[in-house]
Amino acid sequence: MIKTELLDEHSAQVWALAAVARLSERGILTTAVPDDDRPSQLGQDLLIELGWLERDPLRLSEWAARAFGQFPLAVGGSFAAETLRMALDYAEGGISRWHETNAELLNARAKISAQVFADLAETVLPTLPGLAEQISRPGARLLDVGTGVGGVAVEMCTRFAGAAVVGVELLPSSLKIAESRVQSVGFSDRIELRQQCVSEIQEIGVYDFAWVPQPFIKPEIFRTSIERLYSAMRPGGAIVIYLGRASRQGVSALTTALRCEATGGGLTDTETVKALLEGAGFRVCRTIERSRTSALVIGRRWAED
Repeated sequence: MIKTELLDEHSAQVWALAAVARLSERGILTTAVPDDDRPSQLGQDLLIELGWLERDPLRLSEWAARAFGQFPLAVGGSFAAETLRMALDYAEGGISRWHETNAELLNARAKISAQVFADLAETVLPTLPGLAEQISRPGARLLDVGTGVGGVAVEMCTRFAGAAVVGVELLPSSLKIAESRVQSVGFSDRIELRQQCVSEIQEIGVYDFAWVPQPFIKPEIFRTSIERLYSAMRPGGAIVIYLGRASRQGVSALTTALRCEATGGGLTDTETVKALLEGAGFRVCRTIERSRTSALVIGRRWAED
C-alpha cells in the first residue's frame, strides 16, 4: 500500500505550481480572492503555508520575489503552467513540447537571451581579432539559430548597424510574435525570419556570425548542423555555441538536464562541442565558463581555410 503521507511534501510542491499558475492567470496571486472561489482560496493558503506568499500585507515572500525577478507575476504563472504541461507529457511517456504561446512569457525569455548576447557583444567579441569590424560593416550577415520571438535577432541589429540578420525557428507561434517584434522596432528590412531547421540551411559562404543555443536542439540535428554551418560561414566568420553542460549533481542541474532531454534537446560538454567544431573545420579560439551548467564555445573559419 502506498504511504501517501510520505509523498505529501512533494505533492504539495506540484499543487503549489498549479496554484501559482491559476492565481497569476486570474490576477489574484497577491490580492484577496473572491469569496465564491474556494479552490483559489485554498491555493493561496497553500502558497502561504509553503512560504511562497506572506500575509499582512499579502505579498510574495523574499525568495519568491527573487525567483520572479523583474518579470510580471503573469509571466511566472505562465512558466508554472508550461512546466506542469511538460511534466505531464513526460509522465505519460511522450516527448514533452514547448506548449507556451503566452507572449509575455516568450518575450521575457527573449529578454534573457538578448542580455546573454549583449554581454557577449560587449565583453568577448571585441577581443576576437577583426571580428567586430567584420560583423559591423555594410553587407555583413548574421545567423540567429532558434530565434524564438526574435530577441537576439533584434539585439544583433541594434548593436551592428550595417548587418542583416536571418533568424530560423521551427515554432509558428514564436515566429508570429517575432514578426510583430521586428516590425515594431523598424527592422523588417534587415531581419529575415524563416520557419526552418538549422540542419536545412544550404547557403554557402554567406554568414559572418552564427549564434547557436545548443540545449534546445536535438543532439543528432546539432551534430549534423555544425558542418553545414561551417560551409555557410564566410572566411573570418565566427560561430558561438551556447551549451548546457551535462551534470548529475544538484537538483537544479538535474532538473535542467531532464527538461532539456524531455523536450527534445539535450546537454553536452565543452570537449564534445570543441571536437565537433574542429571536425567540421572550425578553429576553436575561446571557451568561456558561464556557470556550473553552461558555457560558450567560439570557433572561427579563418581566412586561409
